[in-house]
Amino acid sequence: MNSDASAFVRRARFFLAQLKNNNFPNTTTIQKFDGCSKPTAARLIERLQSEYFFPIEFDASQRGYRLRDQNFTCEFLPPGKDELSALFLVCQLAETIGADDIKSAVASLWNSAVSSSRVHSHDISALSRRFSADVTAVSTIADTGVLSLLHYAAEGTPVDISYKSPWRHPEPRRYQGYIERVHLSDGSVYVLFGSSDGRTLVLNASFIKSISKLDLPPAMLPRQVKDMDLSWLDGFGVWANQEIQQVIIKIAPPAAEFYAIQLWHAEQSDTWEEEVLVRSLPAMISPEIVRRVLSIGRHVISVEPIELKRLLQEEISSLVATFKD
Repeated sequence: MNSDASAFVRRARFFLAQLKNNNFPNTTTIQKFDGCSKPTAARLIERLQSEYFFPIEFDASQRGYRLRDQNFTCEFLPPGKDELSALFLVCQLAETIGADDIKSAVASLWNSAVSSSRVHSHDISALSRRFSADVTAVSTIADTGVLSLLHYAAEGTPVDISYKSPWRHPEPRRYQGYIERVHLSDGSVYVLFGSSDGRTLVLNASFIKSISKLDLPPAMLPRQVKDMDLSWLDGFGVWANQEIQQVIIKIAPPAAEFYAIQLWHAEQSDTWEEEVLVRSLPAMISPEIVRRVLSIGRHVISVEPIELKRLLQEEISSLVATFKD
């Protein structure tokens, strides 16, 4: 857990070095160093403050963080709750698939990781006997052929895909090109696909009917969009190359308290107007966000922008007509 191979430790050591050199690092500094997302960089700084007690504060005049105590050192970072929780879930997955060799390896790694912890001192098997989890999503992900998709992407293999979205296509579509990225979002696997006609497509892997390797690379037209907005990685941007808008949803109690603990988007912002939850997030105005808002039911007070409100009205009118006597 404390090796240079750990992304968290690598970023933390870099951040501390920047602090020591009075370079006033911030989330952008970490992004440029390691190529991670802004939410990941912000999460790193939050964890260094809350879990590892880094004496840092934000200096608005320098637009970065500084050490309150220049004598502070942290030569070794023990695993935090994120690493230990991930390791524990690996143990649960090994139990589910009956992989005793993996369980044994995880148990050994766990014992090494918690040896310096005064909190997580129990044997991992003792914790497992008190815990249960629904891990059926693992088989669902496997059924989408995620490893094959990743293989094609890593090898740069040209492929032919037969695809049919129930929301968009009455008949299967054929696409030729290259798989560029594979992403898991809210239990669904999505594929970022460079099509031979110059388009950048986002495909739901569950709707891929067949995929085969092409013997010869297809003739690729120039990309229609040079810099693809990768906000599709954050859940609500997975539908298409559409404009990202700021969605604002106001939720009344008692539902407000329930939805306040749910993470819809990596960059969501939650504020309160007395007992009303105001959730703001960047999203494409799509069937995905429409269905998510409808799931709140009568506890929705208001939504923005107007386009989302219009789609909600159309969906509700259709639903009322369906159940009308």
